[in-house]
Amino acid sequence: MPCADITETLEIRIGPDDRVIDYSLHKKTCGGEIGNESLIAGWLRKRTISETLATSAEDLIASRPEMPPLREFLVVKHFLAVQAGLAVMLGQDSGGVDDYCVVDSIEHDIEGTRLVAVIKADAMTNRIEACRGCCSSAKQGPAGAPAE
Repeated sequence: MPCADITETLEIRIGPDDRVIDYSLHKKTCGGEIGNESLIAGWLRKRTISETLATSAEDLIASRPEMPPLREFLVVKHFLAVQAGLAVMLGQDSGGVDDYCVVDSIEHDIEGTRLVAVIKADAMTNRIEACRGCCSSAKQGPAGAPAE
């Protein structure tokens, strides 16, 4: 039985060239993966922070091969979480306790920058719009999420 805490932990490492080196998104309480903890890492590594922030979820989905609705939902979920974390790192969002992405820590050294943040998954439903029908064509679970 899944736990009641649906918050997620986002970790992003950015290199000196302003590209994502690595990221992970997992459940805060148990560390369980959300699809795959680095589901879009390959896509991210090819883009700068500004390119990632300028990309819409629809453009991301259009650039990828057809996916089953649940996978598409998870790709968008990861993408929006990473965008939120990057926006906080750049000061475009505050990352405060009332925000979707709440900063836990930001560290910087010669190898780059590391962000650790909490993603309020219940707020995700306000950010995800149906992309090619992924959320509207799948059987809906609570709060509009695809039923598993």
